[in-house]
This record gives sequence, structure tokens and C-alpha cells, in this order.
Amino acid sequence: MNIHPTAIVDPSADLGQGVEIGPYALIGKDVRIGLECRIGPFVELKHTQLGARCRIGSKTILGGDPQLLGFENCPSNISIGDDCIIHEMVTIHRSAKENGSTVVGNGCYLMSLCHLGHDCQIGDGVLITTFAGLSGHIEVGDHAILGGSAGFHQFVRVGRLAMVGAKARLTKDIPPFMTVADVPSRIIGLNSVGLDRYGISKEAKSDLKKAHLLLYKSNLNVQQAVERIKNEISAREEVTQLLQFIEDSKRGISK
Repeated sequence: MNIHPTAIVDPSADLGQGVEIGPYALIGKDVRIGLECRIGPFVELKHTQLGARCRIGSKTILGGDPQLLGFENCPSNISIGDDCIIHEMVTIHRSAKENGSTVVGNGCYLMSLCHLGHDCQIGDGVLITTFAGLSGHIEVGDHAILGGSAGFHQFVRVGRLAMVGAKARLTKDIPPFMTVADVPSRIIGLNSVGLDRYGISKEAKSDLKKAHLLLYKSNLNVQQAVERIKNEISAREEVTQLLQFIEDSKRGISK
């Protein structure tokens, strides 16, 4: 363990083996840092549970209070998985719910100056680019990519392997495997690069293309498109996941 002499570490903090803490870092109460994590200079951690082998860039603040009018202090935290890289000046706020958690999964990559609001639920392998801003209660599926300066309305859901372009403004859910871009935002096609990268089969890609055409290139409304997908396209895992996401949507899906 290597703790810089200028760092302030609360005696109650739980530090794993091989942890490094840089100059002027502040490690508060209710903090657990997993083994071999590297905490940069001027970092502030509070109400944070950090997995193993994470790297936290300088001036990042994790576990701050929710930006929520009328918030009454309650026990809550943020939970970050293993092998995450969080760059400089990122902010992640703890849950606004009693005993709740703002969650970031394993292997995520957060670029500098992005923000995650209270009660966000981020899956594994998610990449969030500089200046992206997530309001409270955002859900992001595994291996999604969120572009720079993209803004997300509270309670928006982003599906697995979806891609969000830079400066997009999202008020509706983004179905899995899709790419959304432009201002105002619109679905422009499948995330073909992501599908290839994570080994989605050619057959599944073909079926997803057919589903995309029915949802976004026909004159059908969403309900009609869903019925056509159910009747005309194989019920393989990826198609089923797409349909389930649409069925569970409360805000509606992006057009």
C-alpha cells in the first residue's frame, strides 16, 4: 500500500492490498477500495464501494450528495465494479434512496468531465465520453457507448450495445443494438461495429436489420412494427431482447 503523506484517509475506510493514493486525495467515511486500485491526486471519495484494479483520475469526486431539491440526507452509496477506468474530474453522485446505490458495472471506461447523476445503473463494459451528462435514474445496458456532450433526461434507458452519437439529446429510450445521432436525435441504424466486436452472429445481425426496417423505415407505428417482428422474424435471443426492451419502455422509444 502506498499512501501519499498529504492524502487524508478516514480511519474507518477499508483499503485493499496494493492500493495507491495520490497527493491531497480525500478518502472519507463509508469507503471501501478494492485491491490494487490507483487513486489520483485531489480525488475525493465518500460513500463509495470501489472494486479491484480501478484507476481514478485526478480531481474526480465520487459519492457526492444527489443534486436533488429537497434531498434529505440518508444512508446510500455508489458501487463501482472491477477494472474500471475513470478519468479526470468525473462526478458520480450517490443514490437519493435510503440504502440505495448508484451502480457502475465491471470494466467501464469513463472519460474526463462526464457526470452520472443519482441512482444511475450502468452495465458492464460501458464507455462514456467526455462531457456526457446523465441525469438521475438513467439505465445503460452492457457495452453501450455514449458520445461526447450527449445529454440524457432522467429515467431514460439505453439498451445493450447501443451507440449514442456526440451532442445527442435523449428524452426517449434507445433500444439495444441501435445507433442514435443528430440534433434533434434520431435512430440512424444498427451499431454494426459493436455487433461485430462482441460476436453477434450474421444471422442475428440480419434479423436485427429486418427489425430496424420495420421499426424505423416503414409506415407502421411501434405496436404494429412489434407485431410484424413477432410474426415474421426468428425469436432468437437478440430479437427477443429488443422486443422485451420495447415492451418494458415507459417513456417510449426514440424515433
